[in-house]
Amino acid sequence: MKLGANDVSGVKIGSTDVNKVYLGSNLVWEAGGALLLDDYPNAAAAYSLRKLRNAYAGDAIKVRRSSDNTEQDIGFLANELDTSSLLTFVGSGDGFVSTWYDQSGNGINSTQGSASKQPIIVSSGVVNTLNGKPTMQFISAFVMDLNLTQYPFTSGGSATEKSIFAVSENNATVNQNLYNIADTRDIYALTYNRSGNNTYAFLGANYGIIGGNITGQNIISSLAISPSSETFNNTVEGTSSNLVRANFSSLSIGSRGGSFPMDGNIQEMVMYPSDQSTNRTAIETNINDHYTIY
Repeated sequence: MKLGANDVSGVKIGSTDVNKVYLGSNLVWEAGGALLLDDYPNAAAAYSLRKLRNAYAGDAIKVRRSSDNTEQDIGFLANELDTSSLLTFVGSGDGFVSTWYDQSGNGINSTQGSASKQPIIVSSGVVNTLNGKPTMQFISAFVMDLNLTQYPFTSGGSATEKSIFAVSENNATVNQNLYNIADTRDIYALTYNRSGNNTYAFLGANYGIIGGNITGQNIISSLAISPSSETFNNTVEGTSSNLVRANFSSLSIGSRGGSFPMDGNIQEMVMYPSDQSTNRTAIETNINDHYTIY
């Protein structure tokens, strides 16, 4: 909430703190506690349909409506996606995400300029939800994906350490990519059902295998800690492997540069240019407190 151009961080009636403000039955402001990136800062890139950082003043997504292909930015209301503004804009048709804004402060937005490949946020005038929270639906037949505007990490070869946390749902049993973040030296990728396993690849060489095809909504945490890796599915650590992985230099969420497209939903993805092993459990707890996955 703002008073003119100034953010309001505390409201009192007399000596009593006001924690929530409603307009009719709609929550329009809530006293802000620390958000995920306030407690665990310095992400390389961060995408979510909830607000991740109190200081972030931008929008969540840019949406194209099916009725006339007009686009509009959609922000947050009480740290959640402003679904009221979203539905007012889209109307009774469909809404597609053309830009997922980076909340890290680094400006590495993820975009899709091809209308047929944009993930769906509103279907026939209804916001797509997963477990009660807004979600973007990716349909593999249309090769829906979003592409990062630049590589989010410093290319460091075998000495790099990275951590990626994602909230997603896999609806298919075919080989598909949740993400593929790679340049000419490094690769960080999460593939569903590759050779019967859900795998996380890094540094162009090693896999960290979760094991078995994963379906349903999950928090998948992948940490590249040279010279090994750790991958967790809903806090459960998978096994490791050392299979060779080619380096597919694409920067995609929902596919591998247009190949192996996702069939399911994505709600959040946070990438750190560092080892977050000591914070992993707390980060997963923060995510699960919001999405109530396990």
